[in-house]
Amino acid sequence: MQYAGTSGDEARWRRYVWLFPGTYVVHLVEEVYAGAGFPAWISGLSGLAVTKPAFLATNAVALAGMLLLSGLVALRASLSWLVAVLGATVVLNGLLHVMASIFTGSYSPGAFSGLLLWLPLGGLAMWRAHSWLAPRVWLAAVLGGVALHVMVVASGLLITRNL
Repeated sequence: MQYAGTSGDEARWRRYVWLFPGTYVVHLVEEVYAGAGFPAWISGLSGLAVTKPAFLATNAVALAGMLLLSGLVALRASLSWLVAVLGATVVLNGLLHVMASIFTGSYSPGAFSGLLLWLPLGGLAMWRAHSWLAPRVWLAAVLGGVALHVMVVASGLLITRNL
């Protein structure tokens, strides 16, 4: 792993990385129980029949993946670049919830935790990781986070069609 410099940030994020799965649980609770719930909200908007079981199955897999990535960061300093991946993933999710609420003029369940938890946590993780990662590594990690989010959404659509 190429690092742009050394700082205590990298070591701190190896401990703070557990904030990602912790805030995921809070975000998921909001998505399931706030308003009519995210599955009903997105179904009404998109015309797709997103069921609660399909939504929960997708999120169970995504949460397991987040726990795995967080564990890898906590265990191995050489994998601390994954903090930028996690940061980009949650920033994108939070932004999409907030933007969807604004553009539709309705409440996207998940928007509050996206705005209050994921945008600050993910943004700070990406910003601080930028200080210890080489620029190309940081950019690749951020693009990896975007790709990870796209994969979760795509798998959710596949699960929706099969459940």
